[in-house]
Amino acid sequence: MPTMTAHRARGVGDSSPAPRPAPAASPNRLFEVRVDAVERLAPQMLRLHLVGASLERLVDRELDQRIKILLPASPGQGYPAEFIDGLSERQWRRAWRALDPQQRPVLRTYTVAHARPAQQRAAVDVFLHSPAGPASHFAAHAHPGDRLLMSAPDARDDGGHHGIQFRPGLANRFWIAGDEAAFPAIAGVLRSLTADQQAQVVLECADPRDAGWILADLGAAAVDVRIVTPAGSDPTSPAGLEAAADSFLRSGQAPEGLYVWMAAETSRLAGLKRRFARAGLSADNVHGQGYWTRRSAR
Repeated sequence: MPTMTAHRARGVGDSSPAPRPAPAASPNRLFEVRVDAVERLAPQMLRLHLVGASLERLVDRELDQRIKILLPASPGQGYPAEFIDGLSERQWRRAWRALDPQQRPVLRTYTVAHARPAQQRAAVDVFLHSPAGPASHFAAHAHPGDRLLMSAPDARDDGGHHGIQFRPGLANRFWIAGDEAAFPAIAGVLRSLTADQQAQVVLECADPRDAGWILADLGAAAVDVRIVTPAGSDPTSPAGLEAAADSFLRSGQAPEGLYVWMAAETSRLAGLKRRFARAGLSADNVHGQGYWTRRSAR
């Protein structure tokens, strides 16, 4: 959640995320799916096309819709028998906690790239981190027919906003930024913008080719895209998202009607948020989220 600061002027409406419901109230249920195809979007970005009869109940919202994927405890291992299609979040989390830690499915948070309930299809985009964590390893070795479990909002129980952090209120101008792990969510957000909205989009990646697929699907808004490389080891030579934010705020004042959405490695978010707070932007209009942590592979 955004940190409250003394800079409260220039708000454009309540854009903070809705409180995250407890598992007992969550609309999420387990969906048992199988890999239908694996598509390479960019050198280090794969799209897993998923199929399953229960996907007809999947909420079709896109944006930065957060879901959990549950991976076998180790490569080649199956899922515990109690993890079945349709379990509520409360039920599967209770079963998860009861397991020996070595047998627990690995939980990772991802974004729904596309939901097609009528066709019983969905897609999840995975950036291949190096060294590979469990999700990167699964995606890199996935084949048609591979089983996967994901916990996502069921349309029968969904209240409208669960798992969505992009809530801009009445904002008409946007600064949207993230590293490779955030690219799927950024793509979903950009598709939601309208022709009367303006956005500066900052895509940070070591290889510019990993951002190319987003440029083909920008939506209707007036979008200024900047592709930047990560900062090097010299802290006196800023680059990446931080330098892009400084350039955007070079007047020292945040533009009227601005909403900021950014996601990157967890330790960077506090510094990025401070930049916009110093420029006078209300904390309610800044969403920053750590999408991964350097000390633990995705």
